[in-house]
Amino acid sequence: MPTYEYHCTDCSESFSLEASMDEYDEGLDPACPGCGSHAVERRIGNVVISTGGAPDDAPAAGGRCTPGSGCC
Repeated sequence: MPTYEYHCTDCSESFSLEASMDEYDEGLDPACPGCGSHAVERRIGNVVISTGGAPDDAPAAGGRCTPGSGCC
């Protein structure tokens, strides 16, 4: 489930909110957990991308990825 990052413009607290993409599309109205204000701005948080392989699976610079080597 995606995590959305917010910053309260009233008390300056930052917080996260987990919501499905459907919930987000329907329109979230997040409230600051610190002061209860709805004056919040959405922020871009950290993004994690997984390729499914360990970093050691990548070919060395200039190397080729061949079937069976674990990098394809």
